[in-house]
Amino acid sequence: MIVVDDVKKTFASRLVLDGVSVRFERGQVASLVGPSGGGKSTLLRCINGLERFDSGRVEVAGLVLGPRQPRPDAAERATLRAIRLKAGMVFQHYGLFAHMSAIANVMEAPIHVRKIAPHEARERAEQLLDRVGLSHRRDALPRELSGGEQQRVAIARALAMDPEALLLDEPTSALDPERKAEVVDVLRDLAKAGATMILVTHEAAVAREIADRAICLREGRVVADGTPSEVLR
Repeated sequence: MIVVDDVKKTFASRLVLDGVSVRFERGQVASLVGPSGGGKSTLLRCINGLERFDSGRVEVAGLVLGPRQPRPDAAERATLRAIRLKAGMVFQHYGLFAHMSAIANVMEAPIHVRKIAPHEARERAEQLLDRVGLSHRRDALPRELSGGEQQRVAIARALAMDPEALLLDEPTSALDPERKAEVVDVLRDLAKAGATMILVTHEAAVAREIADRAICLREGRVVADGTPSEVLR
């Protein structure tokens, strides 16, 4: 479903991705592991078009993104938008709108991006909040939610756009053990339901519990690819 082909990316003079090539299959849960600075989060952001790369190509469900251009034209902007609809992003620090309730955060993009009727968006948001165990907190503002609850709202918000894949950047790293367990439970349920996910994590236990594949990046290169137990060992 997602193909990364010989992608290179530099920040200033530092080579962050050094010719990365990897394929992700539909229905697969893959974890990106490895030392800090290895290129994991950058690769995830390149797949979603949040970071532009210098050479190579990324393909998401048949949509192709090439190297960055000084000024993206209308066609490239349309491709970026389409890719972001197909590959939903969940960030490490949640990224919720602080002035909106949990349910409003989940409803916002479907209404304004997909042009879904508000009553339909609300019904879908209620279903998703129930799915992540937060139907009772739908009217709470982000500041009234724990870290784990905020991350679960962020996952529900990404799912509200009906993406074909979910990209998660360190979704448990800022959480205490109890809150972390809440998020892992949600991700495990999504995996069992056949969701396609790419998960960046430093936590071996999370990779082993959720993923069926692990890819290790070091110094911008793929150095291992296999089952989580094989790669982490």
